Amino acid sequence: MTIKRLINNHLNIYFLLFIIFYPAIFYFRTNNIEEVTRIIIPLFVFMTFIFVSLTTSVDERHNIILCFVFLFILTGDCIINWSQHIKFSIIPFSLAHILLAIYYIFDTRFKGKDFLFLIPVLIFGALLFFMARGEIKGALLQSAFIIYLTILNFMLWRSLCYLRSKQNSLKILLVIVGSLFFYMTDIFVSLYAIYGNKIFITLIWIIYPPALFFLSLINIRQFKNKFA
Repeated sequence: MTIKRLINNHLNIYFLLFIIFYPAIFYFRTNNIEEVTRIIIPLFVFMTFIFVSLTTSVDERHNIILCFVFLFILTGDCIINWSQHIKFSIIPFSLAHILLAIYYIFDTRFKGKDFLFLIPVLIFGALLFFMARGEIKGALLQSAFIIYLTILNFMLWRSLCYLRSKQNSLKILLVIVGSLFFYMTDIFVSLYAIYGNKIFITLIWIIYPPALFFLSLINIRQFKNKFA
């Protein structure tokens, strides 16, 4: 069996596992069956972390940053599912978003035209803040919300800069869709914390697993080409 065929087989297995995990996570989480979700959610994230670690090409050193992105995501989900101090999960998730943005900067480099992609992100962020600030009690919580929203906006902005990138179209699509889903996941988490509406729980688990799946694949073509 050639290496290329072996990689394709592993990709098929990974895709199959995602197809199994995704509906299971959505069903058990939206029905609040914590005895199951506290196992399968970290297991799913661990699977994506292992996949990224195995398919990351160290020929370009900044690719290693992706491993740390998924490590912090895994840490955050473990805190949420296995700890009583859920609020501390904001630390590893913030670091994950920051590192993802840094990876994007290394991968695309900064150009002056990038500020054009910042405009819609800032508009959305400002509208979201002014819509929600009346429900956020206390200056400290409002400040925390602004800081976290800034981190999220930074990551999304850098992902949108791939629209002017000359990289392959598959990677551009995976980066933008995966980053947008990851961004909106944490937006919905914030809105659930503010409003307590369970519709946000449903929305979170519609887009969070695909977000991790898409982001885990952004370097897969580069990895496959290495063995072509």
